[in-house]
Amino acid sequence: MSEFHPTKVTRPRPRLTLRKVLNFWPLLIWAGVAVGAVMLNNSDPSASFSHIGGVVDVTTESIVPLEDGTIKEVKIRTGEVVKIGQPIVELDSREIDDKIGILKKKIDAHKANRIQDLQIDLNRLSSETRDIQRRLSGEEAELKSVKEELEDLLKISKTSPIYPQIAPIIGKDQRLVASLTATTALYPKQLKEIDDSKAFITKTITETEKGEGSANPEDQIDQLELRTLEARKERLTLKSQHEGVVERTGKEVGEYVKTGETIARVVAKARTITGFVPQDQIPRLEDMLQTGRPVYLCSNFNHTTSYAAKIVGLAPKMTSAPDSTSAVPGRKIHGQEVTIEFPSDCPFKPGQAVAIYIIKPGEISFLRRIFGDPDIHQ
Repeated sequence: MSEFHPTKVTRPRPRLTLRKVLNFWPLLIWAGVAVGAVMLNNSDPSASFSHIGGVVDVTTESIVPLEDGTIKEVKIRTGEVVKIGQPIVELDSREIDDKIGILKKKIDAHKANRIQDLQIDLNRLSSETRDIQRRLSGEEAELKSVKEELEDLLKISKTSPIYPQIAPIIGKDQRLVASLTATTALYPKQLKEIDDSKAFITKTITETEKGEGSANPEDQIDQLELRTLEARKERLTLKSQHEGVVERTGKEVGEYVKTGETIARVVAKARTITGFVPQDQIPRLEDMLQTGRPVYLCSNFNHTTSYAAKIVGLAPKMTSAPDSTSAVPGRKIHGQEVTIEFPSDCPFKPGQAVAIYIIKPGEISFLRRIFGDPDIHQ
C-alpha cells in the first residue's frame, strides 16, 4: 500500500501560456528595443557618429585705391548686393583726363603728318605706274610694227634680186626687235615691284590710322604713355572682385583718400564650408571623398531641412580642437579640417554655424535616433 499523508496537499504544476506572456508585452517591447540598439552599435563602431560642426567660410574684400585721389562718386550702399566687376567707388580723374587729352592731340598730329607723307609716296608710285604703262604700251606698238616690217622684208629677200640693198635694213630691224623685246620684258617686273610697294604703303596708312605699326621711336613712346594713363584712369574706378554684399562704406563723396586706405568692404558670397572631423572618423570621410558621396548640411536650429554638398578635400595635417562634449576643462580632440563645397541652393550666410551630417537626417533609423546618436536632438 502506498503511504498516505493526510496533511500533504498536491498542487498542479503551473503552465506558461501565451495569454500569460502577453500580459507582460510592454516589458518585452522595451527589451527588444534595447537588444536592437546594442546590436546596432556593436555592428558599426562609427554608428554613434551623426554629424560634425561646421562654419560657412567668410571672405571679406576691402575696396582700396591704388593711388591717392578724391572720391567723385560712391556707387553702392551698405547692404546692397554686388556682382563681380561692378563699380563700387569712382575717384576724380580730371588731372589724368587733361594729360590724356594733350597726349592724344599730339599723337593725332603726328599721325596726320605721317599719313600725309605716306599718301604722297603712294601718289608718286601711282604716277610711276602710269608712266611705265604708257612706255610699255608705246614700245609694244613699236615692236609690233617693226616685226611686221621685218616679215615683209624677209619675204621680199627670198624672191627679189635687190636683197643686197635691203640686207642692212633687215639687220637693223632684227636688232631693234631684240632690243624692244628685252625692254618690254622688264616692265612687268617693275610694275610688280611698284604694286608691292603701294600695297605696303596702303597697309601702313591703315595701321597708322588705327594707331598701330609706327616705327618712329617718339610715336612709340607717346603710345606707351597713353596706354599707361588710360590704365591709371581705369584703376580710378574701384570694382568688386567678388559677388557678395556690401558690409559697409566708410567714406563720402569729396573725401581725399590715400593709397591702400579702405573705402568699403564687401562680404563675398559663400563658396566653401569648413568643418572639423574627429580622428576616428577620418577614414569614413576619406572614403566619401573618393567615392563622391555627399554630406548633408543643416542649420543648427533646424535639422529637418538638409542640403546635399560635395566634399572638396581634407586638410593635409592633423590639428586639435576643444572637446565641447567633455566635462574636463581644456580637453581637446584630434582630427582634420574638411572643406565642403557650398551648395547653390543653400540659404546659409557667411559665418553661420551649420551641422554637417554623414547620413541624410531623414534616413536615420528609429533605433539610431533613440540609442545610437546622442547629438541628434541638439
